Amino acid sequence: MSAISVDQKERKIFFYAFSTSEGAFNEFPANSVQFVIKQPQPINKKIFRELLPILSSNGIIAYPHFNKLFMVFDLDPAKVSIFEHANNVLADLIKKGHLEEFVDYKAIEPQNTEYVCLQPDPDKNPSHFTITRQLIYSLLKRRILEITWGQRRGEKKGKRRPYIPLSRPKTKSGLRVFLDCESLGTSSEGEVLLCRGIKLLLEVTPKYTGLIWVDLAVEAYLMSPTGSKTLSSSKMKALSNELYFDLYQKFYEEASVPPNVRSSEIEKYLAELGFTDAIPINYYVYSSQSRMFTQVSIMFQRVKAT
Repeated sequence: MSAISVDQKERKIFFYAFSTSEGAFNEFPANSVQFVIKQPQPINKKIFRELLPILSSNGIIAYPHFNKLFMVFDLDPAKVSIFEHANNVLADLIKKGHLEEFVDYKAIEPQNTEYVCLQPDPDKNPSHFTITRQLIYSLLKRRILEITWGQRRGEKKGKRRPYIPLSRPKTKSGLRVFLDCESLGTSSEGEVLLCRGIKLLLEVTPKYTGLIWVDLAVEAYLMSPTGSKTLSSSKMKALSNELYFDLYQKFYEEASVPPNVRSSEIEKYLAELGFTDAIPINYYVYSSQSRMFTQVSIMFQRVKAT
């Protein structure tokens, strides 16, 4: 679905995008350490589903690529000993996950940490763009969870935490943030949820301007003890018999709302996240030259439709 909706009746265009200044994405500073995955097939799922999310929850935003672990830090070096904290967390996760035989890595310490300037041009350097996009989505996910968890802490028991699926195969379709999840019943395979929220999609233009496009997102999920799974239209139709109503029809009605309704829903979710006028990205990187952590700030300002 497009981030631009047209109300045919009133001929209004609803346009949702946030933009950096020109050249802001000429480079993206990050750190990296050696991280060789020796046996990708049996261990990739564990790394992406367990290791990376736990690192992120500890303020270590990371993504493995080209035998390196690329990182930025959502931690204040004035308050936290970042290297000691990051190294302890990673070493503990490797040990608890029994990953020693699958991963050859170097400790996250000053002498092992490289300062890199990624060049996130999707055409000239697609691998750098992939790494940058994943790190930004992970930073956004962490920030969104902090905001919404704080807002909803005092609400009634049983209120669902926002559901933000973020796995490697899904990054091309954007970061989906579901702020309203409704349980539609339980099938023999698990609980069926209908989730509503927004999708944020990062783009870098030829002039290295960063854009985040925003659109309404609606998905049906099957939640089971083994994890979550997006439901296809055929699977929704198959589950309808167990749920005693037309699941696909309900999903279609929610996903195909008129442009004016879509606009008001997007505005509501942006306001809930504090992204009404801007989306800030802030993190720290370590420079081996200065032997200091420096803060990197990238500001995406709301683009006003004219």
